[in-house]
Amino acid sequence: MKKKKILVIDDEESLLTMFRDLLAYSGYYCRTSLGDDDEVQLIRDYEPDAVILDLKLPRKSGIEILKNILNERRDLKVMVLTGYGSYTSVMEALSIGAIDFATKPITPEELKDRIDRIFWNIDLTKTPIKQRQDIRLTSEFMNLVGKSTVMNHVYHQIRRVSKSPANVMICGETGTGKELIAKAIHQQSDRASQPFIPIDCLTCADTLLESELFGHEKGAFTGANKHHIGLLKSAHGGTVFLDELTKLDINTQAKLLRTIEDRKLRPVGALSYIPIDVRILSATNINPEYAIEKNLLLPDLYYRLNVLSISIPPLRDRENDIIFLSQHFFEQLAADYKKEIPEFTQDAKQLMQIYEWPGNVRQLRNVCEQVIVHYDKDTKITAEILRGYLNLKPTYDFLHKNDDILSLPYKEAKNKFINKFEQKYIEDLIIRHNYNYSTAAKDAEVSRTTIHRLFNDHHGLSSRFN
Repeated sequence: MKKKKILVIDDEESLLTMFRDLLAYSGYYCRTSLGDDDEVQLIRDYEPDAVILDLKLPRKSGIEILKNILNERRDLKVMVLTGYGSYTSVMEALSIGAIDFATKPITPEELKDRIDRIFWNIDLTKTPIKQRQDIRLTSEFMNLVGKSTVMNHVYHQIRRVSKSPANVMICGETGTGKELIAKAIHQQSDRASQPFIPIDCLTCADTLLESELFGHEKGAFTGANKHHIGLLKSAHGGTVFLDELTKLDINTQAKLLRTIEDRKLRPVGALSYIPIDVRILSATNINPEYAIEKNLLLPDLYYRLNVLSISIPPLRDRENDIIFLSQHFFEQLAADYKKEIPEFTQDAKQLMQIYEWPGNVRQLRNVCEQVIVHYDKDTKITAEILRGYLNLKPTYDFLHKNDDILSLPYKEAKNKFINKFEQKYIEDLIIRHNYNYSTAAKDAEVSRTTIHRLFNDHHGLSSRFN
């Protein structure tokens, strides 16, 4: 396959260096510009397949450059970059013809993911119609990795909800891949050719969020120097992904609810409403019922957004995927860093499966990258080395003090690990609270029944509880 060519226009030399190195490692040609070149001549000379453009340049407006680029080649795929949490110019860029945007700073993995997705979409549009369905079937979960029973259930859920126009709520812990699930739903839906706009509600919380979401009229407030169409309108015909939904303030939630019910919105400062057609995918890492109870989520908005739902399992419930995922990440990272795939000892593999992974898949990938960066091909990755990357607490010390655990079959080793952890934890907890059952339960954030059961299981005592 012919290598794709990418043109990057940005005024930060350090960022351009990162782009050149990463794109070269990822199999692309890359040319960079500080923004002071004639962009039209660059397009003619280099003939790129895609452009990455910073919208804030010192010598020339990024919007002006975008217009000139698209006037020269209307079919050119352009992804724009903007400051963290600043969407005003992005909305204008999307309306002009940019196909994607990212906020700075952008991580190497996010950049690679977005570029790969852009070219996957390009190749799809060039494929004969009769072959496109096969490509979608083989690529439907291109960013999701896992073959465990629970992940196969997630894939089934994605297929089920993708064909429906209904809103979907995605629930799962931080780092489980909720945005990847949302992208997979969008890519398989009837809206796949239309915009997919992710909105991080946590990032937007301290900005003019209402304006960013719903748009504003010129002069609506101080600093509103021109009309702004807003993120929701920019996604017209496509999909909006609201990440960390419960971080939206209640007033904004109320206006969003009205927009969903009426299928029209009113920009800030406007007198009339604008029809809107968007499908909303939302995500939260806390229990929605708990969020409602704590007044973090409007019940009526929850009912509107939770027509369909998908629950993403934490990595600790995907035991069969942990080694599989790590191998997948190591293959990617080894290619990126031009290193060999690390060799793990059996005790290290066992530790990876026993560990709870509180940061889920995101943490696993981060650990894999740390291992790759420091890896020496003459050294195997042992459990002791891995412990350093995991920053394990003393609770895990018995793995090295009790070699018998490491020689057991996986399930038996895990059960013994959990038993030892529970015994140590409950013993320290009860002693710390002078055998006061109620205060111990409150401190551990579990029920009194749970404390009582665990203590009895490991000590056979009950009378000493208050």
